[in-house]
Amino acid sequence: MQRLVRLFIERRPFLSPFPIALSFLLGLMIRPLLIFNASMISLVALSCDRKEVSRAIAGSLVIVAFFSFLLSLGPSTLLFALGLWLPAASAAVLHRAHRDFYYSFLTLTVFVFIYLCFFRLSVESVQIFWTDRVTTFLSNFPVTELNLSEAELVIVSGQVHIWSILLIQFFLISSLLISRWYQSKLYNPGGFSQEFLSFKLPKFLALLLTSCLLLNVLEFLGPRDFSVLGDISVMLMGLFFFHGLSVIHFTGRENKLARGWFTALYILVLLLPQLVGLVIIITGILDCFINLRNRTSS
Repeated sequence: MQRLVRLFIERRPFLSPFPIALSFLLGLMIRPLLIFNASMISLVALSCDRKEVSRAIAGSLVIVAFFSFLLSLGPSTLLFALGLWLPAASAAVLHRAHRDFYYSFLTLTVFVFIYLCFFRLSVESVQIFWTDRVTTFLSNFPVTELNLSEAELVIVSGQVHIWSILLIQFFLISSLLISRWYQSKLYNPGGFSQEFLSFKLPKFLALLLTSCLLLNVLEFLGPRDFSVLGDISVMLMGLFFFHGLSVIHFTGRENKLARGWFTALYILVLLLPQLVGLVIIITGILDCFINLRNRTSS
């Protein structure tokens, strides 16, 4: 497998549009495959120059356009592909230039914010949009006990809105991490670990997050569950989640913890995301002010 990937990257980069486009079309049917599709774009952008990246994206769009016409998928498929590949390639190009996840993660977060702005402009009300979706989803269940009050529907809709933002952000960041890990495995063993363990957000982002949370609680720009400040707060917390993970992995490496501890951590994140995730986010924020890595090393 590694030889095949290196063949495409080093000697046959002009053939990369074929696996990229085909994996995207498969991802439309099996959605989890889309993360590997975005990782392929990131891997090409990490390993090739900008001209090759542009050719790979353009060639992939041509192939997707051909199959979209053939299968009557519509122009929205092309927009979806471009919306997926553009942030993945941009973040990977930045990471190749700086070798710092701060720039690439921040770039992906900016793209998520832009998508959210388009989303807000395309719907009459974010609250009504998600409330209608939640109501439609719950109506498919024949259980009468799921009848929620209007206030409960608003709370559930707010949670769905928050998790949809985090899902998009984590999807893009995870695809970059996968591609950088694989590139490191091919060409630079240990490079990914060094870069991720040194990932650190600046202090002003922690102060910005604190300010946004405070203004959102005060409902400065509308109801706090669906306000723009709430969206910004969620995206910043997503960044500090990865910052906290970096600190935890650095601490684990310094203390030579077994991999089972990290496996248990990720299981807890899946089972108790709002509790364990919050602890990880706070860890990242604290590292901005008291530098937990230096304390661990000493």
